[in-house]
This record gives sequence, structure tokens and C-alpha cells, in this order.
Amino acid sequence: MLKLTFLFVLVSCQNAIVSCPNNLPHKPSDALLYFSYDGKNDSRLTRVSKQRLDFLASLYHKGQKVFVNGHGKADPNTALMAKDYLEQMGIEDIYLEEKSTNTWENLKFALLQFKEIGVRSVTFVSSPYHIDRILRYYQKQTKPEEFDVYWGSYPDKLDDVESLNKYAQILHEYIAVMRDYFFYNGRLTSGFCFRESL
Repeated sequence: MLKLTFLFVLVSCQNAIVSCPNNLPHKPSDALLYFSYDGKNDSRLTRVSKQRLDFLASLYHKGQKVFVNGHGKADPNTALMAKDYLEQMGIEDIYLEEKSTNTWENLKFALLQFKEIGVRSVTFVSSPYHIDRILRYYQKQTKPEEFDVYWGSYPDKLDDVESLNKYAQILHEYIAVMRDYFFYNGRLTSGFCFRESL
């Protein structure tokens, strides 16, 4: 009975989390911003991080700046592992952000870097379940017109290989959405994911 209840909760969470369809630019944005998945105890890139990085590599064009977010204070190695992985694929001009410990700070410090070096358009790259929260945080941290923002993620069916890991990500996002809504006067969705609300 307990297993069935847990399964019901997970399926309900999956239905509640907005999985953003990709909104990619017609021409390459100035920068690509990668959001790390690895935790502080990971000594190798996880499968989810590799999927995010492989997707980023598929978008990359020479001359684009690539910003890699890690979990800085928690473990600077997460950003370095991602940087090494991208360099092995021939990607250059990689900026590391190693101060942050969560998505809010990932975005906060990256936006500061963008302003310093004149980035005007950016494509966020993460998991499909994570994108909407990134967009909500973006709306709270800056004026929408300050940057041209796009986003993309690998197909969520790739996570079906490890369903436990997939549902862990979805549950994490569900809890974050509820926390932001009730405790930080947030909203349930960015609105970016729904064409009719743009």
C-alpha cells in the first residue's frame, strides 16, 4: 500500500510539473548557460549532466560563449568536470561560475557575468523539468527586456532509462515550486512555457 501511495504521489508530481517545449533561437545566441545536475559527492559526471551537456554541444556554434554553472561552494569540481567534458568536444570560450550553491544563485551570478561582458542573448540548457523554474527565477531577477532569452533541453524520454532518477528530479522540482509559491510569494509557472500567455 505504501508503494502504491508513493507511486501515486510521483505520478501526480509529474502531471503538475511543466515540461517546457524547446524555444530555440533562429540564429545562435551570444551565450549558452548550462545548469549542473551533479551533487557535491559526485566524482564523475552523472548521466543526467552528460545529457544536458550533449544537448548544449548540439547547439554550440563557434564564437558563442559557454557559461558553466556548478555547485561552487558545495563543490567546485562539478563545474570543472563539465568544462573538461565540453573541451573534449572542442568547445572553447568557457566561463566557470563557482560561487553558487543552487539554481537561484546560478542565475544571479551568471546574469552579472553577462552584463560585465556584454552578452545580450542567452540560451538556458537544463533538464526539461528544471527549465520553467529557471525562467521563473529569471523573471524575478531582471527585467525581461534586458536579455533575449531562449531555452532548450534533451527529450524527457531519455530519462526513462533510469525512472527512479527521473522521478527524483520531478519530485525535486515539485517541492521547489510549492516552496517558492507558499514561502517566497512566487508563482506556479513562468508563463513562458505556454504559448498563449506570451
